Amino acid sequence: MSSNSANEPNNVSVEQFAQLQNDQKAILERINALEKKQLPGQYVSADEFNQRMKAIETFSYASICWGEISPKEDEKGKYVSAEQFTQLQNDQKKLLERVNELEKQGPTIAMINDQLKQLQNDQKKLLERISEVENFQQQEKYVSVEQFEQLQNDQKKAIFERISELEKQMKERVQKQADEETEPLAKKASTSKVNDHQFAKLQNDQNLVNCWDDIFCHKQLQIRSLKVVHKATGDRSVFAKRSLLLAVPSSSVRFYFEISIIKMNRTASFGFGLKNTKNLIGTCFSATSAYAYGSKGRFYVDGVKCFVNPEHAFAANDTLGCGILENRKLLFTRNGHCLDSTGYSLSPSANCALLFPFVTLLESGDVIEANFGPEFIFDLATL
Repeated sequence: MSSNSANEPNNVSVEQFAQLQNDQKAILERINALEKKQLPGQYVSADEFNQRMKAIETFSYASICWGEISPKEDEKGKYVSAEQFTQLQNDQKKLLERVNELEKQGPTIAMINDQLKQLQNDQKKLLERISEVENFQQQEKYVSVEQFEQLQNDQKKAIFERISELEKQMKERVQKQADEETEPLAKKASTSKVNDHQFAKLQNDQNLVNCWDDIFCHKQLQIRSLKVVHKATGDRSVFAKRSLLLAVPSSSVRFYFEISIIKMNRTASFGFGLKNTKNLIGTCFSATSAYAYGSKGRFYVDGVKCFVNPEHAFAANDTLGCGILENRKLLFTRNGHCLDSTGYSLSPSANCALLFPFVTLLESGDVIEANFGPEFIFDLATL
């Protein structure tokens, strides 16, 4: 009995061992329930744990069968060794620690699940919003890029058409003004012939004295009485207020005026041509129906350069003249002398009522002064 009593502390009953195994199975079920909520790959799977438990059970059973446990001879099969029981208790303790760890992570897993649900809801709302936008566009509440560009082009076209219409109306007003001013005088000139004295008197009349037209003057030119000053750079022009018909013809001269070059840096030109805003910029002498005299000795008829004579070039302190004879011949003078240009005439289609004196300056600081009569450097009586 004493030897058997000595062995009792080293043995554990099979019932106790079985109870411990049942506890481990219960813990395993809790682990499996928790692991179903975990993200994959964080812990050992339930299958792997089952395999380990089977290995433990097999080892315990084999130990008992092979006599590693030494119970009393009359109580064989009722006890297992204390070492095996202790090992099983340690395993159970580790399982409990793992259960506690998994249970602590329970709120975190729930939080992740909530975030996943929220993300799914956000995605669903986004898809609904996209569908709304697509339906909105299908109802043509927005225009395509092509439609927007077409709308812009239509607006530009309408603006350009309006500008063209305004320019046409402006030309018609200028024409009407010229007709109103010239009609009475043209009728008088066609019904009677006046002498030189009457011509001088009419030209000196305050109602007929010509001057520069501030309406048809480029903004970079400045009018100072009969003087014109260039304030910038580039070919810029100014027209006279009255046309050629406002000078009642004398015995030989239909119209004549002079300009004096006070200052000229490079080039200048003068003559008479069609009065419109397009001719205020650029070389006015090259426009249709322009008749002009350039500073390099160039002469233009109906916008075309006819001949060049360097000896007729002019510069500062020169006085130049331009006119039309009764027979529609052109007249150009320099410093009181007639130049050899009387072989050219107005074109048959030219209307004197639409021709106005002009001057074109190029450089900043250029200055000229006009003389519309009745006294000129050139003596008209010599013609």
